[in-house]
Amino acid sequence: MEKGISKYEAECLVEVDAVLCRLSPEELKKIPLDVRDAINEFKSIEYAWFYDDEKSLLEQDLRKESVAILSALNMQYLLNDDQRKLMDEIHIVNEYKEEKEEQQKEQKAGIIKRLFKLGE
Repeated sequence: MEKGISKYEAECLVEVDAVLCRLSPEELKKIPLDVRDAINEFKSIEYAWFYDDEKSLLEQDLRKESVAILSALNMQYLLNDDQRKLMDEIHIVNEYKEEKEEQQKEQKAGIIKRLFKLGE
């Protein structure tokens, strides 16, 4: 554990910081200084991760948790109200799709379990 957070979390902050460094100064200023300072203070000093400028953000090998932090920062500080509302709607649609997919998997698993019972 590093400074009150796990090693893994501290490594995620390295990735987050590397992405934030790609923001314009105007965009970066929208994120409160205490948030940026906390990221810098708690990020790992042992973990090395570099943003590949030859790849898009989507192509970077970011951890799921790093993406979640970046998404939260984006929603909280970088988007305007209309953009935030649209993203909220997109999240709702995505959650609905995930729930439907999970239900379909459970239904298929139920079918397979019944087939095994028939074979007994």
